[in-house]
Amino acid sequence: MRERGAGHYWPSPTQETLLRAAVMSGADAIEAWHALQPGFDVDHLDRAARRLVPLLSANLDRLGVDDPLAPRLGALRRDTAARNRHRFEAGRRLLTALADAGIDTLMVKGGALIAQAYHDPGLRPMSDLDVVVPTARATAALEVLSRAGWSARVRTTPGFLRMQHAVDLVEADTAARCDLHWHVYWECCGPRADDDLWAASVPLTFEGVATRSLGPADQLLHLCVHGSRRARSSPLLWIPDCLSVLGAGGIDWTRLLAQARQRRVVLRAATMLAYLARTFHAPVPGDVLAALEASPASRLERLEYRVCNRPQGVLGELPSYWCHYLRLRADGQVTSPFGFARYLQETWRLGSLGDVARGALDRAQRRVRAAVIRESH
Repeated sequence: MRERGAGHYWPSPTQETLLRAAVMSGADAIEAWHALQPGFDVDHLDRAARRLVPLLSANLDRLGVDDPLAPRLGALRRDTAARNRHRFEAGRRLLTALADAGIDTLMVKGGALIAQAYHDPGLRPMSDLDVVVPTARATAALEVLSRAGWSARVRTTPGFLRMQHAVDLVEADTAARCDLHWHVYWECCGPRADDDLWAASVPLTFEGVATRSLGPADQLLHLCVHGSRRARSSPLLWIPDCLSVLGAGGIDWTRLLAQARQRRVVLRAATMLAYLARTFHAPVPGDVLAALEASPASRLERLEYRVCNRPQGVLGELPSYWCHYLRLRADGQVTSPFGFARYLQETWRLGSLGDVARGALDRAQRRVRAAVIRESH
């Protein structure tokens, strides 16, 4: 069995205990909660751990645990629900604008999970909604949403649309945010890369608007892949998100295996699903884990896996960008003789190739300064 690496998407021992208290049942959860005390201070949790507090509150209520912290935990849960309701209202406006223009939509991550698996807006904190449109309609969708009061936070050039998968939008009147995707996976940005995901998607009604979501197998794999990306801090929500999808059932494991191999993510899927099964007793069939373990991985996938399991240093996102560039080149998406430099120019939306070296140096200097400040504190 592949061992988990050192990537920031893995919880620390304390975070893992908090997760067990938040998502396990019966004696396992109560034992984990007692293990957290008496040093548990909800007001001094790191951001990743704090986002687990609503689930912890709900689980302690379900288990009948009477604790002096319960009112404080419950207040954070209610605050999460209130914030999400504002985001959902903004999402309703966005989905309606796209539907009125005849553009299909598909929701991924938090919004879809709350509607389908959590069934409670107070359980799953969100920073934004994630909405996917068909690849060929990306430009039209951006134009429609611009007229509806949404603006992209970065310039979306044709090269950016071809090489990347999403852009962050902000609604002018409310400052609500939405990630508009034209590809579900950052790792898979070919013009037909999402066709089979749309074909296997299922209907979803979100705030009264008809949309779609990924099928259960695709949703689970997407959560594993998205959760295992290189990050500055731990995105621990991938763990309860995956557990919620697994708990809902209906996983087509044959499809998940096929998709993991097709999208070249078997190493990441195998490691994360094995961790969920081992640590949280997730219902992942042993033969599926064995099949993932036995699946061959390309040289590129092995490189990408190593990059995902290393914290960001002075090079920052460059190793991840290099892996992404190699994927695009292998799929024929990048043909420029300037190769990686052209990729960075389009990704960073720079005016010329000559700006790339300067842009890389500026980013490295900012990371060094940030590291010095962290060390001084």
